[in-house]
Amino acid sequence: MHKPSQTPYLRDMVWFIPACIATCFGGIALLAQGAKGAEVSQTLSFVVATVALLLALLFRTREPQPPLRRGRFWLTLLVAVVLGLGSASTWWFVIHSPDLRVTDDVTVLDGQSMEDGAQAAVEIPGRPPGRENLSITFTLVNARSTGNCVVPATLEVRLLADDRWSNPPAIAHSGEEIRLPLSRVKDRAGVQVDLRVPDGSCLLHLKVSEAVLYN
Repeated sequence: MHKPSQTPYLRDMVWFIPACIATCFGGIALLAQGAKGAEVSQTLSFVVATVALLLALLFRTREPQPPLRRGRFWLTLLVAVVLGLGSASTWWFVIHSPDLRVTDDVTVLDGQSMEDGAQAAVEIPGRPPGRENLSITFTLVNARSTGNCVVPATLEVRLLADDRWSNPPAIAHSGEEIRLPLSRVKDRAGVQVDLRVPDGSCLLHLKVSEAVLYN
């Protein structure tokens, strides 16, 4: 009687190992799209759910078959995991540059008690900055205990790259993320923020709640 050359488990490994590697790279690719905690959480959920699905398919109920040697099975599974994690980690830490959180490294100049038309400045760390893009989020705080000043206020944000201003400015409200390209910066970069608020009696403090350099 002809004996099958491969057991079902070995046939499953043909797709299982590449699927594990692809899952790891898929998770890394999602991480590369942004630098936010929510994105990291979604990435981890994606990896865990996909691996669980792959394992469920691998160990699904089937007709009795000749047993696979346990040592060979676990060795194959270990190789798949090591290849997936090793390849993805090498790409993430060697080829791709991880995001740099620089929130604590930036300082807002002239950001206290700002009124309509006031300007503030932020210097981006690094000469040049270590990544090609900047994600920055500004927060406005009312300097007085009363008054509706934060919600209607808008921020006009310009990038200063090697003494050249970006045009037109990016428009944002308090708490909104702004993304600025830094790929053309050769030396230093900074950000100028112009405050626009309808009520001329408003006084607002400007703070940086998050700043991330990323590729």
